[in-house]
Amino acid sequence: MLVDDQVVGVVELRYSPSCGTGWPRFLPAAPGQADLPPDTRVHVGMVDGVDPRRWTDFEMDYAGLSVYGDMLINVTSCVAATAYFSGPGWRSAAARTGCYRGRTRVPVATGSGTSPTNLTRSRSASRTPC
Repeated sequence: MLVDDQVVGVVELRYSPSCGTGWPRFLPAAPGQADLPPDTRVHVGMVDGVDPRRWTDFEMDYAGLSVYGDMLINVTSCVAATAYFSGPGWRSAAARTGCYRGRTRVPVATGSGTSPTNLTRSRSASRTPC
């Protein structure tokens, strides 16, 4: 994920096969690699690849630590994780993973507005109980 041409971190799509849910995680770059203002907020979310009206959004003050977002059920459609930064008077471009249903990447129709942009690390399995 880039902010002002600086690598600031990676957005991941995590999932739990037993729960049928996915959630976003932002992993920051190594300390000192990105110089973000102290009043920066990080936003992580999920969006359904079939119905973009189904989405989650979580935001908090950025402290240079990993950030997890809210879960979104994805047993019948694919989901993608998103992340961006904001501050007073500015907002970064959003980074987005591919759209996955479990471990399966699902192609999204061109022109649907949900195709992956700023591709980052893909999904990771989690064995955490619901």
